[in-house]
Amino acid sequence: MIMQRFSKSCTPLVQSPVHSRFTKLSFVLSFIILLAGCGAAETDDEEGADDQVSIDSTGSDTSSDCGNHDYTTTFAAIQGEIFEAYGCTNSACHGTSPGSGDLDLTTENVYEQLVDATSSSSTMKRVSPGHHETSFLYNKLAAKTLGETTTGTAMPSGGFSALTEDHLEALHLWIDAGANEELVIAGTAELLATCLPQASTLKIDVPDAPEAGFGVQMQSTAWSLPHESEDEICLATYYDFTETNLIPTESQVDCPDFAAANNPSGKCFRVHKKILQQDLLSHHSIIFLYTGESDILDDSDPTRQFGPFTYKANALDDPDNGSTCDPTIVDANTGFHQDCSGAINSGCIIYGPPDFNFTTKHRFSGAQAAYNEDEFADGVYFELPMSGVVVWNSHAFNLSETDTSMAKYLNLELAAEEDQLYPAKSIFDVSNVFSVNVAPFETEEICATTTVEIGARLFSLSSHAHKRMIQWRIWEPPNTPCSPGESDCVPGPDERQIYLSTDYSDPIYLKYDTPIELDSENEEDRTYLSCMIIDNGSTPTSPPVKQQSTSVESPIAFLPGGACGNDTVACMAGPNKGIRCAGVDSFCDDSPGDGSCDACPVSGGVTSDDEMFLPLGTYYLESN
Repeated sequence: MIMQRFSKSCTPLVQSPVHSRFTKLSFVLSFIILLAGCGAAETDDEEGADDQVSIDSTGSDTSSDCGNHDYTTTFAAIQGEIFEAYGCTNSACHGTSPGSGDLDLTTENVYEQLVDATSSSSTMKRVSPGHHETSFLYNKLAAKTLGETTTGTAMPSGGFSALTEDHLEALHLWIDAGANEELVIAGTAELLATCLPQASTLKIDVPDAPEAGFGVQMQSTAWSLPHESEDEICLATYYDFTETNLIPTESQVDCPDFAAANNPSGKCFRVHKKILQQDLLSHHSIIFLYTGESDILDDSDPTRQFGPFTYKANALDDPDNGSTCDPTIVDANTGFHQDCSGAINSGCIIYGPPDFNFTTKHRFSGAQAAYNEDEFADGVYFELPMSGVVVWNSHAFNLSETDTSMAKYLNLELAAEEDQLYPAKSIFDVSNVFSVNVAPFETEEICATTTVEIGARLFSLSSHAHKRMIQWRIWEPPNTPCSPGESDCVPGPDERQIYLSTDYSDPIYLKYDTPIELDSENEEDRTYLSCMIIDNGSTPTSPPVKQQSTSVESPIAFLPGGACGNDTVACMAGPNKGIRCAGVDSFCDDSPGDGSCDACPVSGGVTSDDEMFLPLGTYYLESN
């Protein structure tokens, strides 16, 4: 059994080569040191792990302490505070007369030498925009900073110090935000201890769609995300691939009974691989197929419909924005009506026709980062109708001072005949999703189990949490089913731990090359245990304590989340730090008038200031 791991900062359970950006290729690892004492020297080895794209948009980008420099772009700051400061540009290493790998890291030539440039000794790119762990530069520096095992020598080598974790994180954010030479990336000023202008608004180019006969692309329309805001929305689009030549007749199959109302052909197509790309302010995305009986244009109940349908272009000043459109008039080249979508709703709970609910709301894709590539195990597929309604649930942050829009793009690659044996099934365990309550300046670990059905062949596991999650672990069976708060619902033994993730915005995606067979009639033998540690500001280096004054209210009134009430708010500092203060600042005084009654417990909820406990995974049943 080989497990593939995707991570930037957690200790690997198994070290193994994993897939590149678009293909799962294993790279032969060979490393030869050409010169000792160099900075980030490029030599003959290539390693790395493709990661899902993510961007941590927390924090301001203007630092009050500029150190010795200030810069106009994040890349300029990386050049000064990393490449130059760590000795990478000296003439013995990667200066104007590079001694290693034909790489010149001087100011004049560095960008062209790094970004989208293939290594001199393999097919791996030195910097692969959007993917820090398939970037040669990041992998060599991370190996030394994080203490991970690597073939060859971690960088910087010789007598040069490892990059600090803050500097490595700045490089990670820059790469994953597209490795642009001209932009300021949120969070990088603090990490590099320098000054930068306000963070840039981050949009991606529309990715290329698969060629006809090999797959299709679906698109959400854009939705407005004002400056310094956070929102979670839901909107519907319509597609009809029967009006195109994108899916050959021989690739179409008779559908199961679902989705008849918006799929008059009765035909489906099968998919083996999905690639989801989103604008880089995304926190998470969930994509649903509606399988109910209401027609896409049904407006018989004005309070419950997907419409009205209007134009929503990427450009906020597009003159067509807000005008009426008919989603069923599709482009024969794409199968959808460009920029045409239904009404925008917060949270995706009370939305659409009355039968849009958990029985007709089938999740078929999603991601917790701006880029996610998901290829099923051999023989596994999922089906979609040739025409239908897609509902896009999207959650994003915009911490810049510029209004922007959010959009996403889903490429679906058709399943070959040999990959049409077993339909994929998802683990999406919401039973304990809001089971968190952590006092200010405290930490807590909560645990719960997920039992997979008999006959499952499990091939992936992951997790979803919010920003105060500092550790998520999973233990393989056997485990006794349990729920949060039960005395025996505690972490499992080290020898059965299979998963460790430490970054909420960049969670591990664990893939089994050989699916795990779960055939036991004993429930414990099919039960996985997950435990999550939440840190509500317990130390100076912890995630910040939740505050009453800055918490975003839940977008849906009856769902948990938002600011705490005066019955639970506590002192931020002083002799009564962490003690409930009923909204009275003076109770928190250290000196007269300096008190702040603003610290909140972290509870479960739907905003980023709340927490979620959501185990994820994918499997199939051989009996199907």
